[in-house]
Amino acid sequence: MRFVQSALLVFMVICTLAGASQAADKNGRYAEIFGLSHNQRPMRECSTFIRIFQEARGRDTNNLFMYRAWMMGYMTGVNEYQAATFNVGNFNLAASEQWIANFCRNNPFASFHDALQALLAERHNGRVIEEPAAR
Repeated sequence: MRFVQSALLVFMVICTLAGASQAADKNGRYAEIFGLSHNQRPMRECSTFIRIFQEARGRDTNNLFMYRAWMMGYMTGVNEYQAATFNVGNFNLAASEQWIANFCRNNPFASFHDALQALLAERHNGRVIEEPAAR
């Protein structure tokens, strides 16, 4: 199962980055969470993440996996395009989800994208700047 999830994630990241030649439109706008939906309903609001996070109760669920996949794909894009960054996601996934859940509880009208950006801003100084040397 882990292999399938990993393969799906790699495929999603490649598809996301393959056409990324411009960071935003001419007005500086971009789609925050294009494609993150369930049953044709967008899952971009913090309130939706809180509901799914609470329903999961520490278990891996398909809906929670969709957030994880989007989050890891977003962080891969940041790794590629942010200067002096090898790995912005050098932290525990479960702890990050809990941090985002807390942010969303305190900012119920924010988007999941806002929460992830806040997490990355808080942990910016802890990012890995260069690829570690091979052992």
